[in-house]
Amino acid sequence: TDEFQISVAETYDVIVTPTEDRAFTLVAESIDRSGLCRATLAPRLGMSAPVPPLRPRPTLGMRDMGMG
Repeated sequence: TDEFQISVAETYDVIVTPTEDRAFTLVAESIDRSGLCRATLAPRLGMSAPVPPLRPRPTLGMRDMGMG
C-alpha cells in the first residue's frame, strides 16, 4: 500500500520487506497538510531518500467531518 490514514491514538504494526537495496522515505503529515515529518528506512547507515513536497491543502466539507 502507499498510504495509511491513522487517527489520533490509533496504532498499527506493519511489516516492511524492501525489494531494492535503497533508502525509502516514510512520511507523516497532519490532516490539514500544514506540515510533515519524515523518517528513512535504509539498509545501511548514512543513506537517505528524497523528501516529498507538501501536498495541496484539502477543502473539507461536512461529510468529511462525519456529518451526512
